[in-house]
Amino acid sequence: MVSGIEETIKNSPGSVSTYYPEQLQNFGLYTMDEMLGFVTSMEVNQSIQGTTTLQTRGLTDANNQKNLFLINGVPYWMPSHGDIPINGIPVAAIKRFEVIRGPASVIYGTNSSAGVINIITKEMEDNIAQLYIGENGVSDTQLFLSNDFERGSATFSMQARTDNGYQADTFNTFDVFDPACNCFPTIDTASIENAVEYFSFLSTVKYSDLNVIIQAYEEERNAYANGSVLSPAKHRKNGYLLALNYDQQFDNIKLKYFADWNRFYWEQDVIDILSPYGIAGDGSLDFDNNGTNNTRWRSGIDLTYTYNKQLSFSGGATYEERRTENNKFRDDVGGSNLFLLSQPPFNVPFEYQADGSILLIEEDELDEKSVYLQADYSVQDWRIISGLRYTNNDYSGDHISPRLSLIYNLSEYKSLKFLYGEGFNSPNFRQLSARSQLGLPQDVDINAEIIQTYEMSYNYTLDNSHQVFTVFYTEAKDLILISGSGVTNSSDVIKRSGLEYEFNYKVDKTVFMGSLAYLDQGNEVNITDETAEYASKWLGRFGIEHNIGKQSLGASLKTATSRANVDTQYWANLNYKYNFTTASLFVSINNILAEDIYHPSIRDLGENIMQAADEQSIIIGVNYKF
Repeated sequence: MVSGIEETIKNSPGSVSTYYPEQLQNFGLYTMDEMLGFVTSMEVNQSIQGTTTLQTRGLTDANNQKNLFLINGVPYWMPSHGDIPINGIPVAAIKRFEVIRGPASVIYGTNSSAGVINIITKEMEDNIAQLYIGENGVSDTQLFLSNDFERGSATFSMQARTDNGYQADTFNTFDVFDPACNCFPTIDTASIENAVEYFSFLSTVKYSDLNVIIQAYEEERNAYANGSVLSPAKHRKNGYLLALNYDQQFDNIKLKYFADWNRFYWEQDVIDILSPYGIAGDGSLDFDNNGTNNTRWRSGIDLTYTYNKQLSFSGGATYEERRTENNKFRDDVGGSNLFLLSQPPFNVPFEYQADGSILLIEEDELDEKSVYLQADYSVQDWRIISGLRYTNNDYSGDHISPRLSLIYNLSEYKSLKFLYGEGFNSPNFRQLSARSQLGLPQDVDINAEIIQTYEMSYNYTLDNSHQVFTVFYTEAKDLILISGSGVTNSSDVIKRSGLEYEFNYKVDKTVFMGSLAYLDQGNEVNITDETAEYASKWLGRFGIEHNIGKQSLGASLKTATSRANVDTQYWANLNYKYNFTTASLFVSINNILAEDIYHPSIRDLGENIMQAADEQSIIIGVNYKF
């Protein structure tokens, strides 16, 4: 994955981990949110705005632009904001997912400065029907079907989940707008019904050397409704993907032609936004034409040339067009209420559009073109990979991102890796919008961010065990930050350094798996590095499964030390499964320790805190293979 080809983790030129959903479910982790929370050095954060934010090695972005999301190697993200469809793929369709920690711009291009999540889907495997229900109105239905035919195969999968949620506590959240201070004051305690619904569909077709992916996805989450645009009542995502690639093989040359298109956007409902002024009425934040033109179109070619067993070259060229529509706030009476607020005695300085709305993101488009070249050379016990990607972005201009990987095989089972990589992210349309929440134009001068990472790791792999020790150091220049005060670049070089230990053991009928990660800057208050306070200094992920005949008992523990007014957390799940010939029954208890799990406001670097898990909940279900 890290070099663009399939390879073992021991010989891979990067820090990459592989996870299998079936194994993680045996640990009591059933959604992608929960599974990604098990990944080494990754924290998954919920926000009062109804969004989910990933943090990798202490690096984060309000809308996940620093973590590239792939489906079978195809990038999939929101052009306006950079967000990714974490729950966009039916779990039953996922064979495994691979996570790179650190930049991967040479192979994967932009938006991969903190890491890459690559979802590998199933091809010809058992058909699956899975259903589970639980407390708080949880209902999850999944289906995976596959069929082979002459010269090819096809799969179909879907997932529909409803979760009525629980009453989640929030602290230091915004109250309704106060005209007296022209601000959103905070209140000590409040609550939100933390509910979510989503539906995802995926189909893949393989015909000879042609591969096709078709995907659709929608999600709706409750948010903390306080009568402000900053805290809407509902947050909805809609995504669609169509991808094609065609492979050709000529002796020692392999070509891949690819083209993919995704439409991905969000919209929000806002209730009682005008209540501070004694005016009844709701509103919405959405895109013109329902996000029809909030799209990315990418096409290009990849080439691999194998000179001999020791030396190979790879390269390619990519053209990408990104577009966004106008993103606006509208009241529910065609602008009449907003107009009233602009008149005495209120005199709110809105910047109006002709349709009575407030423009937040102006329709725009830009192109990004890139080419890359990489050499892979093996000599005796060494493997040396070096490469670079040249990128030309309409806004950010030209940039060259290099990489260098040195792998030394100490023995058949051990290796040392010395790695350097650079990530490049040009600002997205939201970051370039230069408009306030009132629609007022602002002066914004945002540069592309450059993230450089140096790593050294020791890998030890046997038939029944795998261990990796990693030390890393990262410098981020012009890191793009989003907070309540707006969008800025970091004034200083932001640094991240730490240690990671990953393990996977199998002893007779028992499997142990997990990781321990240390971040030197975690929970550190630094006025020139605002995000450091929102990362934990220590992260632990531990899973165990023991099989006895047809039965298995599994458990997982995720722990994180204190950060940004949130205390140390321990989140444990327990899972029991009984296997029949073609079916299995399972029962899982979430948060079995009944811990108070809270997440800080990493999305906007604020002081609010949100409860992120119910005190305890149970699901029971069946999985049928046919």
